Amino acid sequence: MAFDDRDLPTSSDGKEITKEEMQELKRTMGDVNSSSAFEGTGYLNPTTDESYDENEKLNTLEEITLNGVIGKDNHRAITYLEIRYPKKPNSPFLCTGFFVGPDTVVTAGHCLHNKSQGGWAKSIKVIPGKNGKSNPYSHALGKTAHSVKGWTEHQDPNFDYGAIKVESKLGDRIGWLGYEWQAASLSGTKVTVQGYPGSKPSGTMWKDSGSILPTEPLSIRYTIDMSPGQSGGPVYKSNHNAVGINAWEHWQGDKNNFIYNSGTRITKSVFDNISYWKGL
Repeated sequence: MAFDDRDLPTSSDGKEITKEEMQELKRTMGDVNSSSAFEGTGYLNPTTDESYDENEKLNTLEEITLNGVIGKDNHRAITYLEIRYPKKPNSPFLCTGFFVGPDTVVTAGHCLHNKSQGGWAKSIKVIPGKNGKSNPYSHALGKTAHSVKGWTEHQDPNFDYGAIKVESKLGDRIGWLGYEWQAASLSGTKVTVQGYPGSKPSGTMWKDSGSILPTEPLSIRYTIDMSPGQSGGPVYKSNHNAVGINAWEHWQGDKNNFIYNSGTRITKSVFDNISYWKGL
């Protein structure tokens, strides 16, 4: 079985899986191509972020309301990520992620490992469904971060994805998104991009929908709105299954000439790695 070494998982705790072990795992997984969304069993007590600026507005009806569940609105499975790196422990980086299991959150690789900031993230705070200063479903702390060698060693944007294992099974209560892959082109597929853009009021969740443009083997492109802070958010279909992980903005020349946004495509290898991390 052909295997690209760039797909080999890496971990912040130094525990590695060998190429042979990963090949065997792929063989046992076979050709399963989807993992279903889950609504969750209940809510956690809300908490308040006391550092939030009271002068910034909260969500409006044009953004994401807080009344939905997975069957109607999957906002609570989508998480605000506050990430601190060794070189800047007092200056958090902000990203988006999404639960795919009880204790597993998928996000972009560049949200978890940044060579210029000292490598692996030093700490990760996961806040599902954050709404301004309110954390309606409490929060969880990251235990380990995971990505692949294509990102941690080569910074190849085609491999810009990873996952966080959190210290509690928060996903059992708030639910999670599904994820899927297909060999055929995704061109024309209707999808939604959702997360926490840094260009909007702090801690507010936004979404936009549209169609995937011509598909690349390892990435998907779209002109759906996003901005920094939404890195790592899901690109998902109406069945609440993610087909990509939002990651990059693309411009030609200066930022007056926007071309498209893009994300890491969930291929079979990405699917298998997410499933491997989910099972840890």
